[in-house]
Amino acid sequence: MFARIVLSLLTVVAVVKTAAVFPPQFNTRSSNCTTVEVRKEWRNLTSAEQVAYLDAEICLMNLPAQTGLAAVTSRYSDLEALHQNLTTIIHDVGQFLPWHRYFVHVHHEILKTQCNYGGPVPWWDERIDSGHFENSTIFSPNTFGSLGASSCVTDGYFANTTLYIGPGTEETEHCLSRNVNDNDSAKTSSTYVDNCNAYSNYTSMWECVVAG
Repeated sequence: MFARIVLSLLTVVAVVKTAAVFPPQFNTRSSNCTTVEVRKEWRNLTSAEQVAYLDAEICLMNLPAQTGLAAVTSRYSDLEALHQNLTTIIHDVGQFLPWHRYFVHVHHEILKTQCNYGGPVPWWDERIDSGHFENSTIFSPNTFGSLGASSCVTDGYFANTTLYIGPGTEETEHCLSRNVNDNDSAKTSSTYVDNCNAYSNYTSMWECVVAG
């Protein structure tokens, strides 16, 4: 089973240059990088950039799966299944943050190479909406869709989407739904973030992040 997951991982990252898949040993030499990709907060994207990103994700959801993992139905679900299968070794461990950073990079590369996406990776500054996610403009009926109030999302780009991976470790047919707990979302405030970033070593910072 593990070997199959490894092969699937290689399939997912095949679009990334070999040097990026197996990074070199750590060194202190300066980088030769001349072009830095800037990730933009969702609300700092133009309307055209937002549409381009959402169109690319829909494209990914319509491409055939390649990994052969259980329950996959599209290129997008390849990424879902990979994350699900590796959950126990990429969460609550030291590599949690770097692994997911690389995962986002691979996702971006697939969007660029297989769906012709030319824009940046958008991110959500949760501090802006801390404690009131349910009122966030992120959940617009014209983009990501409304929260759905613990039921199926019925508007936006992902309206009436059927999923087959999850919840959790399960493989069941279900609709895309969202359930927000603003007691938990309050822990994304600037105070919490600044507290974690104040640590001078990675271990303490990571433990702070995991603790929420």
